[in-house]
Amino acid sequence: MPGDPRDDKSYPSALARGARLFNREKFFEAHEVWEEIWKRESGDRRLLLHGLIQAAAAYVKWRRGEPSGTVKLLQRASEKLRRVREPNALRIAGELAASLEAWIAAIASPGAHAVAEHPPFPRVSIGSRKSDATPILITGAAGNLGSLLARHLLPHNHDLRLMYHRRLLPDDLARAPNVEAFQADLANPQTVAPAVAGVGVVVHFAGVLFAPRPERFLPVTNTLWFGNLVDAALDANVGRVILISFPHVEGPTSFERPATGRLDRDPISSHARTRLEEERLLFERTRGTQTAPVVLRLGMVYGRGILMIEAARWLARRRLLAVWPEPTMDQLISTIDAMRAIEAAVTKPGIEGVYHVGDEKPVTLQYFLDEACRTWGYPRPWRAPFWSILAAAGLCELFATMFRTKSPLTRDFVRIGRVPHWGDTRRFRRELLPKLEYPNFEAGISTL
Repeated sequence: MPGDPRDDKSYPSALARGARLFNREKFFEAHEVWEEIWKRESGDRRLLLHGLIQAAAAYVKWRRGEPSGTVKLLQRASEKLRRVREPNALRIAGELAASLEAWIAAIASPGAHAVAEHPPFPRVSIGSRKSDATPILITGAAGNLGSLLARHLLPHNHDLRLMYHRRLLPDDLARAPNVEAFQADLANPQTVAPAVAGVGVVVHFAGVLFAPRPERFLPVTNTLWFGNLVDAALDANVGRVILISFPHVEGPTSFERPATGRLDRDPISSHARTRLEEERLLFERTRGTQTAPVVLRLGMVYGRGILMIEAARWLARRRLLAVWPEPTMDQLISTIDAMRAIEAAVTKPGIEGVYHVGDEKPVTLQYFLDEACRTWGYPRPWRAPFWSILAAAGLCELFATMFRTKSPLTRDFVRIGRVPHWGDTRRFRRELLPKLEYPNFEAGISTL
C-alpha cells in the first residue's frame, strides 16, 4: 500500500530509475521497471505509472515500425496522465502528456510514419521544483552565452529548463540536479510547445552562428523561428520573454547620440536588420497579452570563455589578428556583469521593454584589441585596409561553402563590426543593475 514506508521508498526509487532509462531512450527497460511496481500503488501514483508504462510501450512499438499501435498507446497514455491531480505527480504527468500529444499530432497524419523522421523523444522529468517558482527556459543552452548563463544561475537555486537542438548540453549542465534538459527544434512548432509548457520566463539565445552567407538564412532563423517560440510562449501564458539583442540594431550611434530603444531604424547588416525584426515581432505579438516583452541589447561581452574573444586570442597568438585603422566606438560589458544583468531581468518584478546593457566608458575596437593583446603577451593586431578584411571574410565564406565547414568570419559580420555603437544605459542602471562589478574596461581587463 502507498502508506507503507517500504513502498514509499520503492516508489520514488523505481520512478527515478525508470525515468533515467526512458530519458536514455531505453524504453523497454523503463517499461519493465515501472511495471514491477504499478500494481502495488493506488490513486494518482498508479495512474501516473500506468501512463508512463503505456508511453514506454508506445515507443517500443514505434521502433518496431508499428505507427498505428504507437498512436493508440500514446493516446491512452496521454488520457491517463491528464487525469492525474496529486501535485507532485501532476507536474510529471502534465509535462509528459504535452510532449506525447505533440508526438501524436506529428505522426498521426498519413505519410508521417517514417521511423527515421519523428519529433525528439520526450523526457520524464522528476526533479523537485520549488512551490513558489516556475522554471526558466534558456534556448540555445548548449551554445556559448546560453551555457554561461545556465552556469551562472545554477548556484542561485533557479530551476532551469535548458533547450538544445543538435549539439548536446555540456555534461556538467546535463547532470545538475535543478536542470531539465529538453531537445526541441525552433523550426518545428510541435516540438517547441512542450518545451515552453509550464515555464515562467524564456531567455532566447538560440541562433545559427559561423555559417557562410548569413543573409540567406537569418530572415528565417531570426524571425520565423523566433515567431514559433513567441507563439508557444503566448499559448502557455509565459510571464516574460527575454530576447538577447545588441545596440547595432539602431545603426551608427555615439556617446553623444546613443541608441535609445528605437524600433524604426534601418541598419546595414543582415544580423542587425533581422534582430531588429525580432524585437518588433516580440512587441507586436505580446501587445495586449499577459506576457511581458523584454529586449536586452548587450554591448560586446568580453572575458575568458567568450567565443569571439577566444578566436581573437587564437589569431593573435599566430600573428593573424588584424583590424582596420579607422577608430570604431564600442560599448563593452564584462561577462559577469552581462550574466548578472540577465538574471536581474529574469527575477526582478515589473521588467518590460528595451534595456541597453553596457559599462560606463566608451572605447574603440582598436584600443580594445591592442590592450587585449598586451594582456595576453602578444604583439598588437596588424592595421589593414577595411577592403582587405572584407575580402578575407569573403574567402572564408567561399571556403566554407565549398567544403561545408563553418565560416569563422563573414562579410556581414565585418560590416556590423565596423558600426560604432553606444546605448543609453540609464534605464538599465536604474531598474536592473545599479552597480557593475567592472564599470569600465580598465577595471575588467584582468578577466581576459
